[in-house]
Amino acid sequence: MIESFANSSGQVRPRQQPRLHAVVFTEDQKSSKTYLEQCLLRTDGSVHLQVVGKGKHTVELVEDALTRLPGLEKNLANQLERAAKFSSAKGKKSLKKKQKARRVRFDQVWAVFDKDDFTDFDDAVKLSLKHGFCEGWSNECFELWYYLYTKAANDRQPIPRDDIFNYLTVHYGLQMRFRKHYRKLKGDAGLVFHSEMAKDDAGMENAYKRALALASSGYLKGKVPSARNPQTQFHRLMKLLSPGL
Repeated sequence: MIESFANSSGQVRPRQQPRLHAVVFTEDQKSSKTYLEQCLLRTDGSVHLQVVGKGKHTVELVEDALTRLPGLEKNLANQLERAAKFSSAKGKKSLKKKQKARRVRFDQVWAVFDKDDFTDFDDAVKLSLKHGFCEGWSNECFELWYYLYTKAANDRQPIPRDDIFNYLTVHYGLQMRFRKHYRKLKGDAGLVFHSEMAKDDAGMENAYKRALALASSGYLKGKVPSARNPQTQFHRLMKLLSPGL
């Protein structure tokens, strides 16, 4: 059965069968996790993305992801087996799909974490790459992605996360709207804000171009990830969800 969904312009598009299965492990359970879940609501379903918010950081997050991955892949295999059973009219064809499903693995595994004040940030990047994870880290924080919606960053001028939080608070009028600084933005207020950011196509396109420019910076190139401030690899994941970027 093909479902449908409405994009930001109200146009109804058919929901596709997943062509790619991916899982994202995020260190937080609010900002980046909520944002990704809201972005997924706008996709055509061609990418099946599971978002796992862990409340763990850097190396601890990657190690926990490695521990949880086999169980998540087993669940994915079971889901695909059930889908094969109900979508096939012929027993042999269904059985063949089930056997194939038992060997399923996620096409992509992402680790989304921030540098913040952690001293094992570079170790976390190395460990994730060693195990074939896709890069989704940010220096200093995920919110650099939001910052890039409306403001370009100088590759030679590090941006402390407090400066980013203050900028978002003022630019988006969070004190007036929610009576909260960005750092305290949780619950319903956080859901509203992250949902709005997920629907801002123009801002997202700006952020992608600016993040790509930082990632291509000759000044930052060659430095260890902990020294690449400002930089975020989050644009790579967004390209997966929004191929039109």
